[in-house]
Amino acid sequence: MNLDDQLREMVRPYRDGTTKDNSKQAIMKKVKKESIRNRWIYRLVLVSTCAIAILLFASFFASTSIQQDVTATPFGNINEHTKIEKVIILENKNPQRQLNLRSIFYPFKESITTSEVFDDVIPILLSARERAIPWDGTFEEEVIEDIHFTFSNGEELYLKQSFEGEVSEHVNFLYDPNANMKYALSNEEWRTITALTDEIHSQHQFTRWTFIWKFLLVIIIIGISIVINKKEQKKFKIEPKKKQSSIVNILLTLVSVYIINKIINYFGTIHFGVGILILISVFIIEELISYRRTKQPIHWKFLSLNLFIALIFLILLTYF
Repeated sequence: MNLDDQLREMVRPYRDGTTKDNSKQAIMKKVKKESIRNRWIYRLVLVSTCAIAILLFASFFASTSIQQDVTATPFGNINEHTKIEKVIILENKNPQRQLNLRSIFYPFKESITTSEVFDDVIPILLSARERAIPWDGTFEEEVIEDIHFTFSNGEELYLKQSFEGEVSEHVNFLYDPNANMKYALSNEEWRTITALTDEIHSQHQFTRWTFIWKFLLVIIIIGISIVINKKEQKKFKIEPKKKQSSIVNILLTLVSVYIINKIINYFGTIHFGVGILILISVFIIEELISYRRTKQPIHWKFLSLNLFIALIFLILLTYF
């Protein structure tokens, strides 16, 4: 072996060690950078999830109902020249509750801004203002329809529509809960109000294109969720959870249905913010029950990511 070969042999261990150290440092730096990026991503997801949930739930307290104004003019401060600009309707399963139909968080409300029936409704409201009688605030029906009018003079009017008496001899009424007055509709007037509400319902029917869009949205969200779940399970090395017993699943389903039904009956309708609270509660309760049964740790970052996906999905499905 000549002198050059001997020199290379002497330098090789140092060179190999230096290369190995540099490679190791580069890998560690890359891992650290990715770890920091992932932490910020999950912080953003967690904060976004909490912010969306808090805002939607807070919206329930801010916009669920309207304050009663006993000094309001019965059936609106309008005249024969006033025009209707918008009508909103919503089925109310708690007649005593005054819902703020201007809130965007009632997903099942329906509205219309133009209609040939508008001009026929104004005389009914004027007649109601002149011939309304005192009302004690009670309803005979358990489910009624709330109606919110917006007029060209800037006035707004919140009414309820239902009927009293036996089915064969019932009388249809418009109720003004702010003024505690009610007005008995004639058959012709009732047909006019019904024509208005029917027209509103017809414009919000579930069309074929709506079905296609909702179906595609569901498929896309499910696909994204599956891909993200597999990736995150691999990253966190999450073991597949043991299946819960069918009895537990049945009980959770029954309790959820019972709670949702009670909430709807109490609040009159579904409020999006309360629905989000129920969703988050179901997610967390399911995780806690699973933890008590399997003793597998709860991955809160993974849970927050799933909640974020679910929230975005529900917002898109409800409002788009």
